Amino acid sequence: MKNLKLLFVMLAALLFAVSCDWEEDSIEYLDDGTTISSAYSFDIVDWNSVGGTAEYHDLIGGQTLLMGSVAVKEFEGFLYVKFSADPGYLIVETHLQIDGLPINKKGNPVIGAFDYANEIPDGAVDIIYKVNKENLPISETDLCVDVFAHAVVVCAKEGLDGWEIDYDLEGNYVCEETAWGGGGRTVEAIFACKGIFELDGNPAGLGLTEEGTKFAEACSWGPLFSYVALDLENLPASFDLSKTGTVRGALEIEIVGDDVVFTVTGVLGHTLLESYLYVGPLDGFYELNFGSTGTGICPAYWNYPYQDPVTIIPLEDLPESTSSELLPIPGSTRWGYYFSYCFSGI
Repeated sequence: MKNLKLLFVMLAALLFAVSCDWEEDSIEYLDDGTTISSAYSFDIVDWNSVGGTAEYHDLIGGQTLLMGSVAVKEFEGFLYVKFSADPGYLIVETHLQIDGLPINKKGNPVIGAFDYANEIPDGAVDIIYKVNKENLPISETDLCVDVFAHAVVVCAKEGLDGWEIDYDLEGNYVCEETAWGGGGRTVEAIFACKGIFELDGNPAGLGLTEEGTKFAEACSWGPLFSYVALDLENLPASFDLSKTGTVRGALEIEIVGDDVVFTVTGVLGHTLLESYLYVGPLDGFYELNFGSTGTGICPAYWNYPYQDPVTIIPLEDLPESTSSELLPIPGSTRWGYYFSYCFSGI
């Protein structure tokens, strides 16, 4: 009997060693810092510490209801996919398939056969998968994959420790929807900046975003002032802050994690005294500058919402986002969406 018990112990130890030697291929992370057990890994991903520029897609429930987003980015040989619920919702299941969609005889997706999946009984705001590029069907001539991101999203209410699932008196979800990632979010925002600088302790003058779309006003520097379209695909970027070609400062823009960071500094010996930054839709820019006072005056930079040298704006808070066309799953008789992602290289 002792030998039999010893055999069981040795077998259990062997199984544990094998199970802990899984390839780091998929990571699921809850926003409270805990992880979900899976057949892939028990590690934690901090999305904000992962480099790369994310592409954002809508998470659509019930075919038309916007319930969150699916973000995708690549970094150091891995593809990261983040499911996020909008305020008022929580995610209780996710299923992820990258190319090679499993289907039944009717051509419908077999969600239970997706390569990556998890269940979160208490719900989560964010779920992150980390997938090794080496396991994906890409080549130098074909760098694109189709991403099928499925989730079950439920209604949530605010509790003492954040969002919690909202149940009815019978213990059922108040609402529950099947959701798919699809479409694409394109930010439609502009920025404009004015800085006031000094040089060697003496007033030096203004620094403006001159290189952009100008609007002419009556004051001396108004016709020089420009606004610039915010292009997330070409960040980081730097813009001179100048007046009539004399550069006094710089506006640096970069994406750090899920945020866009704007930094205003003095250059060429200049010291920044004051900065005024606008980021938002074009119509809001004109409303802030002129409002009911009409045109023919200097832009009202004192109305600009960001007046610190460093401004951090979450990507999801950038205004005037639009969604591109939703792509239905080909050949399926049931509704569902997908989107494509193209890697920068092997």
